[in-house]
Amino acid sequence: MVNLPSFDDLPKVEGMPQGCAWGIFDKDGKKDVYGALNILTPEVVKAAYAELKDGVSVSLNWPLGAIAQPGFGRKGLKHTVISFLDTPLNAHGYDDEVEFNTQCSSQWDSLCHVHHQESAKGYNGVQTNVKELTQEYGNEDHDQKLPTLNHWHKRGGLVARGVLIDWKRYADEEGIKFDPFDKDSFTPEDIEKVAKKQGVEFKPGDVIIIRSGYTEGLTGIPAEKQSELLSSHKACGVTGDVATAKWFWNKHCKSDLTKKSYSHIDLTHLEQSPLLQEI
Repeated sequence: MVNLPSFDDLPKVEGMPQGCAWGIFDKDGKKDVYGALNILTPEVVKAAYAELKDGVSVSLNWPLGAIAQPGFGRKGLKHTVISFLDTPLNAHGYDDEVEFNTQCSSQWDSLCHVHHQESAKGYNGVQTNVKELTQEYGNEDHDQKLPTLNHWHKRGGLVARGVLIDWKRYADEEGIKFDPFDKDSFTPEDIEKVAKKQGVEFKPGDVIIIRSGYTEGLTGIPAEKQSELLSSHKACGVTGDVATAKWFWNKHCKSDLTKKSYSHIDLTHLEQSPLLQEI
């Protein structure tokens, strides 16, 4: 297990708020590009494997074409099917070509996705530009200068223990009024209540999977209604404040909000939108 300081004991990073974890995983003078993936040591992964009972896998992917027109002017899915009969091959068979913005469906955000706005810096203080981030053939970042997702593959991908926090079911059962398409929120205390009711125990390196009902509300409705809901830029989520950041960090898990706990959520992002407080 990686020994890490608590949120309040994290070393101060100049120009950043308390809780910034830049530099924590640096080693031998080399800047880290993995963030909380470093928590997933072989021991943590083996402990997760030991809990397997049924051997049933569940995909967390949302279909690439689930949204007709993604928000913020992003490009949706364009799927082209090519018949070999229309190519020099002149044979029976097909190829597929897909073109899409990676934010058009479910995905893991890169640690370069959104930067600290005041400093224009991404994870670990990296400053990037379009040219550096465009890693075409022959221009790959083999030296790991940027914390982009392609480096996850070199490390072996993401293998971890997943725990479901079914907030939607809990809210329905408890009679809690909750609108996924408004700025309704749930707190770390709420997450703890759901976990207790479900009999879930958090462990280091967990992927916390939160179900809010957001993607379900977007599924199977007309494209116009999807656009209306997405264009409001309102979405439920965990409270976007320091207390939430502290909870995730100190849980020894992993998420987008902090860098010590992974969180997979059926939302545009982990925190409610618009944010109540800048972290």
